[in-house]
Amino acid sequence: MLQTMKHILTHTDETLLAKKFGYNNVEKFTKTKTLFLKCESIQEWLLKGHYDMVNSSLEFIQKFDFILDKEILNSILEQSILLKDKHIKLQETKAIIKTNFKRKSEPLHTLMFLSHLRVLNFPISNDMLYLDKTQIMQKLKELAIKHYENSQGKLKLWGYILQYDIIYDDELLVLSMQKSDE
Repeated sequence: MLQTMKHILTHTDETLLAKKFGYNNVEKFTKTKTLFLKCESIQEWLLKGHYDMVNSSLEFIQKFDFILDKEILNSILEQSILLKDKHIKLQETKAIIKTNFKRKSEPLHTLMFLSHLRVLNFPISNDMLYLDKTQIMQKLKELAIKHYENSQGKLKLWGYILQYDIIYDDELLVLSMQKSDE
């Protein structure tokens, strides 16, 4: 589908396309068209969230309905929108790290400056977009364990890591790092 869209954009008169896509200015259309042609997938285009004061990235794709089958286009858009929503949820995913920290005489500005160390933001890989919620939670758990191992179970200033509270899609997974022999 993407290749068909790119073919239409590169082999059709720009003035005609600009009108079909709702642009009064051919230059604006050309800039958006150039950005679209650089994308390797419809998902990539939607994730970039382009808006040129005429069309959003989603509206731009919807405008292809003048030449492409509407049902097929809508089906692809539905899939892409679901992936975009999952991507947004993954971006919002984090783990709050609880430690054995007890404040003694540390200045508040130092604690505030280093508070970001107590939040773990996860890297998002494209393969995670195609996993179900259980598989994503398992992957996040593995990433938290890897963080624990890489940090040797301790955070600068904050002390030893006791647990990770992993939050994904309004679901909480508590991963305790306390050893049973303590």
